[in-house]
Amino acid sequence: MILTNKASADSQDNNDVVFTASISTAIYSALYDGVVTYGMLKRFGDMGLGAPDRIDGEVFAVDGRFYNILADGSIYELADSEKASWATVKFFRPDRILTFDKPISCPDLYATLDTLYPTLNVMYAFRIDGAFSYMQTESTPGQRKPYIPFLELLAQATQFYNYDVQGTVVGFRFPAYMEQVNVGGYHMHFLSDDKKVGGHIKDCTMNRGRVAIDVTHKADVIVPRDKDFYESPLDGP
Repeated sequence: MILTNKASADSQDNNDVVFTASISTAIYSALYDGVVTYGMLKRFGDMGLGAPDRIDGEVFAVDGRFYNILADGSIYELADSEKASWATVKFFRPDRILTFDKPISCPDLYATLDTLYPTLNVMYAFRIDGAFSYMQTESTPGQRKPYIPFLELLAQATQFYNYDVQGTVVGFRFPAYMEQVNVGGYHMHFLSDDKKVGGHIKDCTMNRGRVAIDVTHKADVIVPRDKDFYESPLDGP
């Protein structure tokens, strides 16, 4: 493993912010309607992840382009007019680069990263470009009202098992105190270079890769302005 420091964006840079539309607790409470367009999200970040309108797939964003990985395995680029039910994005500007040249599992990769941070109490964004001997992902099928509970939705997710793929991982690590807004710990999505494989990462083994880390101390959040959100107890699954 090789660690390289990069010149990071100025700490006062207005773009050095993690932006979240809606909150994870709303999704856990089966509020699956789209709340923000991808065109709007692009004003706040060029990299990130999320859940589409009606939870119809898994959102992956990199280099300002947003993709949806559907439960049937198909992948397409999202139009600016389409909506996400929840999303987290950031203008990605890495502060550190790690190069891995030996196989490492996802759990071991995350554990290794945890030992390198100065603190676990701030936010980290990631872009990983690598070759993976194993990549397990999942994607959820679109729902219709009345929406089923979140745990039932997860039980319907399609599992994808892929071997010897190259591609990009994007995601975040949020501290536990932010779990009402974002997924606590590591939350990662994958898209292969040929755009044929992707989804929410369940497990993987990386043979080699470049891990870029963007550290930030600021988060902006917007919440829905609709009756369902106003009246929900937001009590999760």
